[in-house]
Amino acid sequence: MTEHGGTLEPIVDLSALPRHAMGARTPLWWGTVLLIAIESTCFAILFTAYLYVRNDFQEWPPDEHLRALPGALSAASLLLTIVPTWLYRAHACAHRFASMRRWLVIATALSFLAILARVWEIHALPFSWTGSAYASIVWMSTGMHTVEIVTGAVESVFMCVLLFRPKMELKTFEDVEAGALFWFFSVFVWLPFAALFYLEGVAR
Repeated sequence: MTEHGGTLEPIVDLSALPRHAMGARTPLWWGTVLLIAIESTCFAILFTAYLYVRNDFQEWPPDEHLRALPGALSAASLLLTIVPTWLYRAHACAHRFASMRRWLVIATALSFLAILARVWEIHALPFSWTGSAYASIVWMSTGMHTVEIVTGAVESVFMCVLLFRPKMELKTFEDVEAGALFWFFSVFVWLPFAALFYLEGVAR
């Protein structure tokens, strides 16, 4: 602002700029990416710890074998959420409200189905978390990822509630896109763990 004749005049007129944006042009998108980077580091440490501990045992895994069905069902139910999540993200980016809301509701329902499958998977673990270093890593990895998907599902419920209100801000499209990005991470980060745990824990 500059002072001219006792009045303040704007140097640059920003009134024509858009009120919101999508993708990498928003701070929320970058905040989500940084959160994913932090969480990825934690999971990478757990994955590396598993590989490191494996060298300390002649027989691996050292505890009872994992049951394949609960683990496979848990991973499959997570993958089942990818298509509706991709669709509601695409509709959010295109500002198609009705389609976005419909697919978000479907994805949210499937995410709770995935949580139920995870509860069965945890219940089916045949050892205590204190049994060995192997058992501790399996429990820690599974528990940490469960927190991830529960957090994502609760966030989706919150977004669904917002989308059924009479009025919606345009920035909500950004929120929905960021939620989809975090959910993609939550699903795909588990696949290497599921493959490692169950291919080794069942086959041997």
